[in-house]
Amino acid sequence: MREYKVVHFSEDFSMEDINEAMSSQDEILYFTRYIQEKNEFHIVKHKNGDFKITSFITQLFGFYKKNKNTSSLLDETKVKGNDSFVIIQNVNEQLIERLKNDLNILLKK
Repeated sequence: MREYKVVHFSEDFSMEDINEAMSSQDEILYFTRYIQEKNEFHIVKHKNGDFKITSFITQLFGFYKKNKNTSSLLDETKVKGNDSFVIIQNVNEQLIERLKNDLNILLKK
């Protein structure tokens, strides 16, 4: 069985729901959530994550930009954040799915 360091919450979860669910999840280092009304995808450090998450995502996006199959996913996308969280603005469904998949692969134990 694969054990991931990241868990993805649907937009149906409130921050209260997420905090409750994550309170006993010490092995999970990051969580993601999509906020539809703002068209934002958030990646948040839950525990002592190994990466400065904004730098990590910026480098991942650099890789996407060099690939003709993924470069168009980044049109009008903006990234902001710090060491504890990243907010990706103007995301589309394809980018979200790609990020979730890549985070699962890159951040698994």
